[in-house]
Amino acid sequence: MTALWIIGAGKRLMNNTELLWDEFQKHLGYDKEEALKIADFCLKNCGEMMKLVMETADETAENIFLFRLPWDMEATSEAVHFDRKNQVELCSK
Repeated sequence: MTALWIIGAGKRLMNNTELLWDEFQKHLGYDKEEALKIADFCLKNCGEMMKLVMETADETAENIFLFRLPWDMEATSEAVHFDRKNQVELCSK
């Protein structure tokens, strides 16, 4: 994955995942090694939840919403697909 990042006084644009990762790490509070340990733990111990979270992320990217995660305020049993980028009003059936 390539990230777009703005750096320097000249506002130069460059594709550099490492620069983005380093900047992200500064704000997140974990060094790269610790973040990799956390990711490894999640891969080994949280497979089902990770799978559900990734499915939800993929659906959200396609404007499909189905609230089924434990922290969702209200669960839904039917997915809603928004054809447009922003659709403010949706009446329940």
